[in-house]
Amino acid sequence: MSDTAVEHQIDEPAGRPISLPRMLAIAGICLVLLAGAIKIFNIARAGSSLSTHVTEFQALLGSGLSSANPAEAEALVLDIRQDIVTLKAESGFFVAVAPLFGWLPRVGPIMSNAPELMEIADAGSEAGVYAIQGLSPALTIMEAENTTGQSRIPQLLAVIDTAEPDLIKASQALDRLVEARANITRADEFPGRAGSLMQQLDANLPMAQDGLQLSLILPELMGSKGRRTYLILAQNEDELRPTGGFISGAGLLVVENGQIISINFLDANLVDAFDQPGKFYGPPPQPFTDFMGMDIFLFRDANFWPDFPVSAEKAMELYTYGQDVPLDGAIAIDQQFVRLLLQGIGPVYIPELGKTVNAGSVINEMRAEWERGTAENNTQVDGRKAFMGPLASAIQTTIETNMAALHPVDILRQLQTAADGHDLQIYMRDPDVAAEFAKTGWDGRQTNSNGGDYLLAVDSNFGFNKVSAAIARTTNYDVILVDNNTGQATVTLTYQHLFPAIENQEPCTHGTNYFPNISYDDLINDCYWNYVRVYTPPGSQLIQATNHPVSAEFLLSGKLWNGEARVVTDEPTNFTVFANFLLIPQGQTAVVNFTYQLPGGIVHQIDGKNHYILEVHKQAGVGSQPLNITVTLPPQAKFDQAIPAATSIEGQMITFSTDLQQDRTFEVIYD
Repeated sequence: MSDTAVEHQIDEPAGRPISLPRMLAIAGICLVLLAGAIKIFNIARAGSSLSTHVTEFQALLGSGLSSANPAEAEALVLDIRQDIVTLKAESGFFVAVAPLFGWLPRVGPIMSNAPELMEIADAGSEAGVYAIQGLSPALTIMEAENTTGQSRIPQLLAVIDTAEPDLIKASQALDRLVEARANITRADEFPGRAGSLMQQLDANLPMAQDGLQLSLILPELMGSKGRRTYLILAQNEDELRPTGGFISGAGLLVVENGQIISINFLDANLVDAFDQPGKFYGPPPQPFTDFMGMDIFLFRDANFWPDFPVSAEKAMELYTYGQDVPLDGAIAIDQQFVRLLLQGIGPVYIPELGKTVNAGSVINEMRAEWERGTAENNTQVDGRKAFMGPLASAIQTTIETNMAALHPVDILRQLQTAADGHDLQIYMRDPDVAAEFAKTGWDGRQTNSNGGDYLLAVDSNFGFNKVSAAIARTTNYDVILVDNNTGQATVTLTYQHLFPAIENQEPCTHGTNYFPNISYDDLINDCYWNYVRVYTPPGSQLIQATNHPVSAEFLLSGKLWNGEARVVTDEPTNFTVFANFLLIPQGQTAVVNFTYQLPGGIVHQIDGKNHYILEVHKQAGVGSQPLNITVTLPPQAKFDQAIPAATSIEGQMITFSTDLQQDRTFEVIYD
């Protein structure tokens, strides 16, 4: 017999029963294994159920919420919520220890963020339950056949008003989700479907936040507490101005108790009453006099400042002065907004014009109507705006009477896109309502929320034409940081006139001659008179800039422009503003340059690291344009991280190359 066998016999004599402690230990292990198996089974079952329900919900969204059975939609959201509650309860231990396995290949990034991902699922499903509980009656209203032709908006607003407690809870749950998302790291490393879902979350989260936020004030906006009158600024970005474009039309929207009482449009040139006895108009901002020879400030030029609340107040003041109509707020839209709205709503039929327009045709139709109005009246204003009124009425009819065919999520998504690109801006005089729009960023307010570096380049077409449609602009921003938390910045704006030069072309003539049968293309194929401003952090100091002299013969004012950049001191803003003026004929390219010293304090110390944060704001009315940023770190600095990921890193130079479609924030962290 071997020594081992002897030892075994001594340790456990044959036929001797197992000791009670050992039996309990074995039983405990079995129970743990059984509990673990049950948990794994429950987790797998809940996960499978969740996957099925999520697939069903995505299909529901794809077919349009308004066509869904409200009871089935609510039940589906509740099922998803229950699946997630089960997962959270059963997987608590696994979720807690998962970050220890962040080193694993492929799934490591997900493991590292398991607690945050569970919180996102929990908060998101909770928000969904409260939202669907509050708003499911609205689905019933929307999907019912409209046999009376009456507007259903008042009914919907009554539902939203009643649902306020649920919507507040949904908004609070969504705030938890946002906080959890902010704490996620390595999201760009998420593999496969997890990465795709995270991208979808990032794309839709702002829309969900804004939708809930604005739903709480929608009844008030629609006159639940009394009649409200809003000014609609119809802007044409082909003639670019600071808040989106030349104000070509003025609409008056009157609402009360959820009903649209009236919506009418007037040519912007007909708003003012300067030819009436006792009506006196003051001088415009100085650039209008210096370059355009204007001596009074008219409604059509009210949007001179890029901060929309400032320009909106001026526009409302001038409208009320000319039309004797008190106003509660202003809404600025441009051609791109109309296109995006129709993309969400779908085609609409305009009875007055006998035609159907859609997102792809509406801008061409607006331009064609401009030409028809001019040809018929041989004047520059009469009849040219006959399109916006009938279009607005057609959109109103579609929304009020054909809700079953609409996809609310699609519409909200397009409105969000318009607001992000500043193609839609809303300002309200009621301070509480204005505060809600400020939270969403839909008010076009010019702010520097991070308190670091800031850049906004603003063009103003002073040529009485539509040539902005033919101008391509590229913005380069180069900043060299130094050890004392300041730096030197250079903004380079490159303008290319896309219409080719013509042999023996006539010299640029300031002021358009609206001859009979003038075409819209004639107004685009013209020279570009551009007043350019750059908004920078308070305390910036101009070092040097390019010169762009313009002879007096090319300006209606008859004054020579010496081409020297200026520091603007008379604007209602806390930002430091540099300005210049330039003339660009067809086929030419111009480069405008401003170099300036940044103020101290643009680099923040957070958790022992240096954070350089740059906010770049997009001018309203400008389409997507190339943006290149180069940040040069101090000589001894050690780069840590760039948010978003840098395009290139070469030594101390961090480069971002992107398109400016909406306001963007860039951050460079270094030691």
